[in-house]
Amino acid sequence: MSSHLTLVSPTRGVPVSQTPDREAGFGDTFGWTDILLLVRRRLRMIVLIAFVVSVAALPSILAVPKLYYSETRVLLTPSPAATADPRTPVAALTMETEIERLLSHEVVRSVIDRFDLASRAEFNPQLQAPSPVDQASALGRSAVLNLLGLAPAETGETPRTEKVTQTFRESLAVSRQGTTNVLAVGFVSEDPGLSETIPTAMIDAYLSASGRSQREATRQSVAWLDNRIAVEREQTEAARLRLDGFLRETGIASMERPEVIGSRLRLLETRQEQVARERREVAAARRSVKLALASPDRPALAEPDQLVDLRRDLQREMQELAKTASVYGEEYGGVSARKNRIDALKAEITSELNTYSSTLDLRAGALADEADGLESDIDRLSADLGRLEDAQPETDRLTEDLITRQEMLTDLEGRRATLLSMIDVPPVALEVLKPASYPSDPLGPGRKVYLLAAMLAGTVLGLLAAALAELCDRTVRSPEQLPEMPRSQPLGLVPRPSRRARRTIPRLLSQGSGADVPTAEGIRDALFLLGCADGGRLPPLVIVAPARRRDAVVPVAEWLAAAVAGSAMPVWLVSTGARYDRPRTDDGAVVRLTLSAEAERHGSTAKAIEELAAMARQLGGTVFVDAPPLHTSQSLGLARAAGNVLLVLRWGRTPRKVAGLVLRLLSRVGAVQVATLIVDADPARHRLYGFADRLSLVARDSAGRG
Repeated sequence: MSSHLTLVSPTRGVPVSQTPDREAGFGDTFGWTDILLLVRRRLRMIVLIAFVVSVAALPSILAVPKLYYSETRVLLTPSPAATADPRTPVAALTMETEIERLLSHEVVRSVIDRFDLASRAEFNPQLQAPSPVDQASALGRSAVLNLLGLAPAETGETPRTEKVTQTFRESLAVSRQGTTNVLAVGFVSEDPGLSETIPTAMIDAYLSASGRSQREATRQSVAWLDNRIAVEREQTEAARLRLDGFLRETGIASMERPEVIGSRLRLLETRQEQVARERREVAAARRSVKLALASPDRPALAEPDQLVDLRRDLQREMQELAKTASVYGEEYGGVSARKNRIDALKAEITSELNTYSSTLDLRAGALADEADGLESDIDRLSADLGRLEDAQPETDRLTEDLITRQEMLTDLEGRRATLLSMIDVPPVALEVLKPASYPSDPLGPGRKVYLLAAMLAGTVLGLLAAALAELCDRTVRSPEQLPEMPRSQPLGLVPRPSRRARRTIPRLLSQGSGADVPTAEGIRDALFLLGCADGGRLPPLVIVAPARRRDAVVPVAEWLAAAVAGSAMPVWLVSTGARYDRPRTDDGAVVRLTLSAEAERHGSTAKAIEELAAMARQLGGTVFVDAPPLHTSQSLGLARAAGNVLLVLRWGRTPRKVAGLVLRLLSRVGAVQVATLIVDADPARHRLYGFADRLSLVARDSAGRG
């Protein structure tokens, strides 16, 4: 018997407890087990999609060429020769600028021409065979143009134009290493030898182009400086002529410089002060001499040494005279001699004073003449200095202009000489840190990796498609998925029969055999549960109807009747159409009737249903009415009249919304007991949904024993 049982009240037929509603696939308890079950359910789809994606990607993978990569690393610094001379105008080394120079059109074209890359199909798309997609695109474009009556536009491309350059640039890799002055120059090519030589050729072409650019820029600068120097020389000569003309006009051309005149003037003024002081001293001395002549005993100022000696002798004689006179008296002969001596000394002093006075007169005259000369020279120099000071601003302006132009001319000439000396000096110094080497292995992953990636992508797409299919699958696969309704009784699932077993199932059911046939066992289990729902006895009359016409894939009513007949109970099978109009006596145990005949005999369909139920109740048997789909008014009327309905759902085909709609309709028409039976179930696939029902347990057990 089924392990998925629902206990019902024996008196009223209302479910006491029901299994919780569960959505197969995705839900609140979705975990790794559900993912594994999903993969197992949709394994064929996943494998098929992965296979299709891999096969579709295989031509593209096989068409991917092997690419080789090699690079060289160089250190760029300003040229030492250029930085040795501080007057050399050296531009700052900017790595971004040097990278742009390395990638310039001139450098790229020189390398392309050197290796004749335009003749290689790798770089010249015009030499490549068009792909089927390109051919189809060209045919479609041509057809559209012909349809519109337009002429195809000429591209005008040649093998040595933009396409070759663009492809070459795409294969070239130039980058700066961090914030250093190190450049990495790499190249990708199908030819490993070419990938090795192109980076070095790019560096050589870059140096050659930089040198040519440097020389051309130097020549242009020298030519510009020559013109500037010629103009500056003319302006310097004009400034010199303006200065000379001004000096001649002002008469100061022959004059000494103001600082020299000022120095001489200061010397003359100093001497003038000295002469004035000496004249004052001489005048004082002359006055003292006159006083000394009037009184010989009084000395003059600044007397000569001879006068000083005479006055000393005179003073000594007078002292001796006084001493002698005091001792010997005035009458002593020695006193007279000394007086004579004193008179002689006084006469000699007077003579010397006259001589000294004459000398002072001469000195006073000389000083007066010198003072007059100094005054004249000072006046002349002061006049010259005043003229120079008046003309000094203009002179300074003209002189400064001349000096400025001479300095500018000298600087321009120095720049020109420096540029000429640096014309052959390279602008940058290059040091190869890592030369390009011959690549032995191709770049990137191999074709096997691409194939694995395609298979992985196909698997991912397959998983997404499987998940999408599961999300879109809203069909009934288990009683757990049916909505909970009052008086609803699930009877389980009936496995899908094989073609050969399908023909023998009625006979096996009527004979009570076929225990090894899952479909027959499923019908017996459903019949057992149907009896349990009504207190252990089968209802006297049951309406057996599918939810939709397409769900009637197996004759459930006929099989149930055969199973009841196999238990030696009276059973009647009533057909609502012309299917059983003719009596069937092959099994002998099932009485077959038609609803139309019974309704005609009893007066109405409802009366016929009541009579059939009463007959079955009286005889202890069961009437099965094989009704049309329950969404029709005929079946709903039968369900209302009979009260007991067996709703047949098809596994994996009947939508859950349809099942829920039918159950709600049966509830509204007042069906007493509604049983549901899911038929045509695939046990092998059903066990992969993880439902907790008997069919899943049996399928898992069979798979484990296998």
